[in-house]
Amino acid sequence: MVDKTIQKADKDVRKRKIRFGRGLKVAVAALAVCSMFVLAINTNESLAKSIANVPVLGKVAEVLTFVDYERETETITEDVTIPEVDGLNDKEIQDKINKEIQAKMDEQIKEAEIRAEEYKEAYFATGGTKENYHPIEFKLDYEKKYSDDSILSFIIYHHETLAPAYAETYYYNIDLNTNEELTLEDVLGEDYINRANESVRKQIEELKANPSEDRHYGFFEGEAGFTSISEDQGFYINSDKKVVVVFNKYEIADGATGPLEFVIE
Repeated sequence: MVDKTIQKADKDVRKRKIRFGRGLKVAVAALAVCSMFVLAINTNESLAKSIANVPVLGKVAEVLTFVDYERETETITEDVTIPEVDGLNDKEIQDKINKEIQAKMDEQIKEAEIRAEEYKEAYFATGGTKENYHPIEFKLDYEKKYSDDSILSFIIYHHETLAPAYAETYYYNIDLNTNEELTLEDVLGEDYINRANESVRKQIEELKANPSEDRHYGFFEGEAGFTSISEDQGFYINSDKKVVVVFNKYEIADGATGPLEFVIE
């Protein structure tokens, strides 16, 4: 009876191993197919565009279209990811947006490279040593904030070490029905300035009255502080399809506070 029980247990273990092995093989195969699909979309432009026309897969292909590279020289280390809008009905406007994005990003990269050269020259001219010299690190990337069949909202940002004041963010909110960029007035209505101002003031007062233990808030007072949103105020649409207005570092608060975002209900 002991021998039979041991033999039966051995058979059960082998069966479980076979079933697990088969399951693992299926999972690995599925993962490999998914990985090949993602790689193909990112490396084959014609495939990405053809998939974009398939209703179920169009959104997947659209968000996976990007340009990515890293480059390192004696003065700067670049980590660059630039998006490309695809799938607009009006290809002329689509090309215009993409050319504008590329031109802006090329300009930012060029200016960062010039600053890096100037920094190196100034560093050694003032007695800096080769051992302590570090190239400037420049990062340019994008983040999709929201998308559905009517709106595409994303940001492109860049920052660099040793020169944080040059950090900048660009906001793109595209109406996919008209192929035009959305404005705050489009999404908040004619009284958008007053609506946004009232909401921002209320949230600032709440933050002042209930300071956070996890984050510092050093709002400027008077004319240096918040007075009103601007006509070209940066904003994006969040995952709840709500407007988020953004203020850069030093704009309405001290540097330790950093950038500030306010959801406009």
